[in-house]
Amino acid sequence: MNNVAINSLMDPNFKRWNKPVVRQVFSEDLAFKILNIPLFEQVQQDTFIWKAEKNERYSVRSAYRLCVSEVVDLSHLHKPGFWNGIWKLKTLQKVKNLIWRMCRGCLPTRVRLLDKGVHCPTQCVSCYSNHEDLAHIFFECPFAVQVWSMAGLWREVQDAVAASPSAIEAIFALLQSLSDTLSQRLAAIFWNLWKHKNMKIWEDITETCAIVVERA
Repeated sequence: MNNVAINSLMDPNFKRWNKPVVRQVFSEDLAFKILNIPLFEQVQQDTFIWKAEKNERYSVRSAYRLCVSEVVDLSHLHKPGFWNGIWKLKTLQKVKNLIWRMCRGCLPTRVRLLDKGVHCPTQCVSCYSNHEDLAHIFFECPFAVQVWSMAGLWREVQDAVAASPSAIEAIFALLQSLSDTLSQRLAAIFWNLWKHKNMKIWEDITETCAIVVERA
């Protein structure tokens, strides 16, 4: 039935499906689904409604999110953690992004780069320890410890690290336990410890702990 128009699929006078036409045009399973869509007599004019947006208007971004969530299985990418604590920080977006990368385990520390096949030294640029990973850069390096102490956060950081099985869980624990003001200070220190490392590597600039804290 190539000449069937859309409006012939229903009887507009009685707000009901034209069952013979629907069953003739569509396959049995699809016709069954169509005929089970309710038609409300009080609705006189159809309107477009897009369920993926609160304003019910279509957008490519929401369509992409919907396809990803309903079509693609991304359950293996979901990691537990206090993610809202990162995005609610009252700080620059680049700082939030850094902490997100830290907690996703994708920050390019030297140990991680080596694991990914990038040939590079694994020494810490501040203390020359031979294992520059996430925990070392931000919590274990003597330079970082001194920065946290000067910033007045070492006791909180030390307790979180001692009570957590990993550096990532220690970060989440700190974000959950610290006040808004201290969380902002925590985030600023994270950013400036990472900046200190990169300035040493790429610009050969050596900073003191006081400079890092002052910039934070």
